[in-house]
Amino acid sequence: MGKIAYRDDSDNYGSVTRQYMGFLHADREVSFNSAAAQIQTLFYYLSLDYDVEESKDPRFIPGRGASILYKGKVIGVFGELHPELLENWGVTMPCTAGEIDIEALL
Repeated sequence: MGKIAYRDDSDNYGSVTRQYMGFLHADREVSFNSAAAQIQTLFYYLSLDYDVEESKDPRFIPGRGASILYKGKVIGVFGELHPELLENWGVTMPCTAGEIDIEALL
């Protein structure tokens, strides 16, 4: 959990700050399905409906990343991290990761 600042020229200060939740899971057997299960569990316990659609986010392996839609608006992403990204950080274990704009759920 933490605050993320985004540039927003329409705001009086030129940026907006949002509360986000992120996760990272590293394991030899990790997959897109394990990340999807974590998202599904979160929304189940919050008693909220959501949808997913394929994401073109370059942090994820093509076809293994998804955007999270709540009330028709993208509020987050999740998926399997791209091997090049992991290599750049010296990570030798497959990983899934995601982030959700918590304020969008309120």
